[in-house]
Amino acid sequence: MDKCTKERIYIASLRTGITAATGGILWFAAGWLAQRYGYNLTTEMQAGIGLLGMIGSWFATKPMFSFTQECLAMQEATAPRPKKSTKVYLPTAKAAAATPKVKADRKPEPAPSAPLSVGKLFEQGRITVEVTKPEDSTNLQVTITARGLSASEFKGNNGNSGFRQKLENISGVSWENPKNLGDGRRTITGTVKSANTAEVAAKLKDVATRYSA
Repeated sequence: MDKCTKERIYIASLRTGITAATGGILWFAAGWLAQRYGYNLTTEMQAGIGLLGMIGSWFATKPMFSFTQECLAMQEATAPRPKKSTKVYLPTAKAAAATPKVKADRKPEPAPSAPLSVGKLFEQGRITVEVTKPEDSTNLQVTITARGLSASEFKGNNGNSGFRQKLENISGVSWENPKNLGDGRRTITGTVKSANTAEVAAKLKDVATRYSA
C-alpha cells in the first residue's frame, strides 16, 4: 500500500472519530445545560443537537484531506501514460501511389514463326499443310488436306465461318476452289503472294490447329 493511501485511511478514521466525539459531547452538554437551568429538553431535541454537531464537525474537518488529495493528484500526474500509436491515413489515390507495385510475371511471347519453306508445314490430326514450289512460278504454293471434316465444319453454317472461310481470310494468299476427293478428304490450294511468309505461316498453323482435333 502506498503512502498516500495509508494517510487517507488514517485521516478518514481520525475525522470519523472527531465527528462522533463532537456529536457525543454536544448531546451530553445539551442535556446537562437543560437540567442545570431547568429547561425542558426532550430526547429527540437532545439527539438533534448532537446530530447537528456531527454534521458541522464533518464539514469543518474536510480540509484535513487536502494533503491526501494533493498527494493522489501528484501520483496520477507522474504515472506513466500508455503510448498512443499514431496512424496516418492517406487519400485513396495517394495510398495507391505510395504502395510499391509488384511487377506481374509476363507471359512469354510466342517465338516468331520461320518463313515458309518447301516441305510439310503442319501435320496433325485431321489437317496437313504442305508447301511446294512450282517450276513455272516464283511464288510458293500451300496445299491443305482436310480429313473427316463435316460440311458445316468446312463451309460453315448459321453465319459462322468454317475452315475454308478462315483460310480465305488470311491476307497474302490467293486460294483456288477446294476439291472434294470423295473419301472424306478435301484439298484447297493457295498461292502465297505476300512477301512476309513468316506471318502467313503463323496464321496457317493457327487455323490448322483449331480444326486438327
